[in-house]
Amino acid sequence: MDASPDFVTLNYGTRQIATSRFYLARSPVFARFFASNPAARHMKIFGDVDEVALGHVLQYLQNDMVYPFFWTKATGFDYALYHRVHQQAEVLEIWDLTDWIQDQKYIGAIKTITEEVIEEIRPGQPARSVERQGDVELQQHIVTKVRYFHVCPRGTITHRTQRGIPILCGHKCTNRSDYDPGHFEEVPYVEVVTVTKRLVYDPNVCKRKADVDESETEVHEVAPDE
Repeated sequence: MDASPDFVTLNYGTRQIATSRFYLARSPVFARFFASNPAARHMKIFGDVDEVALGHVLQYLQNDMVYPFFWTKATGFDYALYHRVHQQAEVLEIWDLTDWIQDQKYIGAIKTITEEVIEEIRPGQPARSVERQGDVELQQHIVTKVRYFHVCPRGTITHRTQRGIPILCGHKCTNRSDYDPGHFEEVPYVEVVTVTKRLVYDPNVCKRKADVDESETEVHEVAPDE
């Protein structure tokens, strides 16, 4: 253990850590203890202690005030662990952490970005292969569609217009006996719809932006071997 008087040994449950007073004093409970026991080098938290949750709270105090992030792609957010950490943070009066968890600010750290690309190909033409990077989810859908084009009785290419666009045939076309304004040619085509979805972690959401409030839980000085 560092011999510096700035360091203390903290016992909680079956665990023990050596850490700086500076970090622990970010909790008003520890700050009051140090004010009353300026020479204390060994501390112990008595009573039933959630070692895992308290460990995360202590890590929060030591890790440049970065909020805890409990998430995996397989299981999502660990709401139960967040609840346990919230309880331990309440005991130590770390209100910015309790507020952050209670408001579920951590949910904003994971963002889902979805992109859709539509490519048109000829019937029978193979779809273009798409490279998938990292853990990006990719789906491709092939949809066959039909366009309808006006048929000019004279076969004039420039009169071939898609349905919904004004017909370009003039009197030479419309005066013919075989002219039918309702006659359209069906032209099939294929659309390949590629949908990619990726999850992005935003670390800024977990960065602390305010000072810890000051404000009572008992911390006792103990002998090194207690």
